[in-house]
Amino acid sequence: EAAKRGARLVGVGSAGSPLHDLVLSTPGSAFIPVDAGALMPRASLWLLATPLLLIAHALGLADVPRAALERAADVLDETSVECGPVSPLVDNRGKLLGVSLAASLPMVWGTSPLGAVAANRLACQLNENAKLPVVVGTLPEANHNQVVALDGPFAATNEDDIFRDPLEDGAAPARLRLVLLRDSDEHPQDARRADASEILAEERDVPVDVLRAVDGHPVVRLASLIGVADWASVYAAIALGIDPSPIGPIVELKARIS
Repeated sequence: EAAKRGARLVGVGSAGSPLHDLVLSTPGSAFIPVDAGALMPRASLWLLATPLLLIAHALGLADVPRAALERAADVLDETSVECGPVSPLVDNRGKLLGVSLAASLPMVWGTSPLGAVAANRLACQLNENAKLPVVVGTLPEANHNQVVALDGPFAATNEDDIFRDPLEDGAAPARLRLVLLRDSDEHPQDARRADASEILAEERDVPVDVLRAVDGHPVVRLASLIGVADWASVYAAIALGIDPSPIGPIVELKARIS
């Protein structure tokens, strides 16, 4: 539709794709080819986002200087060292969060618009990698509805039965777990809401995990949250004995509607 109206197009994607062909057929347009190799789409986030951020900066649509992207890349590298497979559990935020989430019904809240993006990313990664259902929300809205789940059946505080045999009795019911993705640039009232929500959950024996963004440019803050979240989703899958790669229902759904 944009091409029909004479707009110049900028495309980012695989060479030889339908998008590539469309952009090349539009006068004055440009295409940036990205080779994702064998990466799954969900593992190509920064590969695809970085060119778009550079374009947005060049056009004056966003303030994303190259230095911010370079710092975000450094943060992701640092997170990979901290959360990588060789890092022991006790020092590994990704492993600790992943193991905690594996046996729970996660309720993931972002504490700012940027935190909302990270929360949605964590939810989607847990869906696809660990095959877990996730409740996702953003403050302040989550405090007007989702917070009531803290008094619901999935937040029940029945003591664990030490005589339960997982093989004979089945796994214990999944319990609600609150995950707060806290931005370093929060509205003061939302910061108070996050603190109060954590206290409310803990008073009801609902476990709480908090991931905090580093200071800096929004892209850097986002990278600091998403980096840990991505690792945690894979470790959750491993803890559940699940291969994170297959996406059977998505493939079947596409086949049914094609």
